[in-house]
Amino acid sequence: MRGDVAAEVTKLKQQDGADLLVHGRGLLGETLLRQRLIDVLDLSIVPVIVGHGKPFFRDRQAVKLKLAATKSFSKIVKLTYEPQY
Repeated sequence: MRGDVAAEVTKLKQQDGADLLVHGRGLLGETLLRQRLIDVLDLSIVPVIVGHGKPFFRDRQAVKLKLAATKSFSKIVKLTYEPQY
């Protein structure tokens, strides 16, 4: 995606069809969350010890999240949050 990401995603969200899905953590997800274009955020917790991780926001900006659901699979826990813009 090039150009104004927020404008392009807004256009896509207005079209009929399936939900938009972004995998992983990166600049696109950070941009969409900042622009208030994410409706649901699913976080999967996988028990692996790595010593440290990457913050979702590079400048450590906080976003309030409301826990909407939890689900566990074998060794993974999925947490579903709704951003509170």
